[in-house]
Amino acid sequence: MADLVVPDARHLIDGEWVAAADKGELPVLDPATREVIQPVARAEPADVDAAVAAARRAAPAWAATNPSERGAALRRWADLIMTHVEDLARYEARDVGKPLSGGRLNIYIAHGIVDYFAGRRTS
Repeated sequence: MADLVVPDARHLIDGEWVAAADKGELPVLDPATREVIQPVARAEPADVDAAVAAARRAAPAWAATNPSERGAALRRWADLIMTHVEDLARYEARDVGKPLSGGRLNIYIAHGIVDYFAGRRTS
């Protein structure tokens, strides 16, 4: 399995990977084996407040972006999902304890949702 893209135990807030304010972590467990897949940062109120504040600062710029540019950004995201569908499916299957086919289905559904909101419909 490819290495995870997310740094261990960090939140993505305001475009930066940051540790939880209290440095707390939670283990993500494989539901079948109870083995730790990866630790993630534990969000406390200070982390949530920082994320909400960053989102509020970013919202006007996103709203001011024309619909074509927003659609293009979402299409790039949808294309990245499809480029990495097998890795994402393996992560999803392991995280939720389902067969790879079920993980793949969840990723295809996610792709369809992002693609829909990008304004591009796939058959």
